[in-house]
Amino acid sequence: MNTELLKQLVEAHGISGREDGVRAIVMDAMKPLVDEMRVDAMGNVIGHRKGNGQTSAIIMAHMDEIGFLVSHVDDQGFLRVLPVGGWDPRTISATSTLTSVCLPRRSRNWWRSVTG
Repeated sequence: MNTELLKQLVEAHGISGREDGVRAIVMDAMKPLVDEMRVDAMGNVIGHRKGNGQTSAIIMAHMDEIGFLVSHVDDQGFLRVLPVGGWDPRTISATSTLTSVCLPRRSRNWWRSVTG
């Protein structure tokens, strides 16, 4: 197992709609394994490796993670956030989760937050 690649993927920011960092890591890792690679209009990475035509296989995975968009910062510094992507609100407060928080219109400003 490539633990360094796994570490890079787990530590990369990638909330829904802002998976660029994860996508770059995936594409770099796939490059030596495929004959052709492209990104479609939805941001999916598609790699194709030519075979003998007798068998075919597909490998699929999600690139996004649970995340929140900051909608307001109050006078005491508390953040009001909006969820990005699908999540179950019952699980956020019941578990200790590392999530990504992003300021609107500033895709380079990321913070890791701990909930629960």
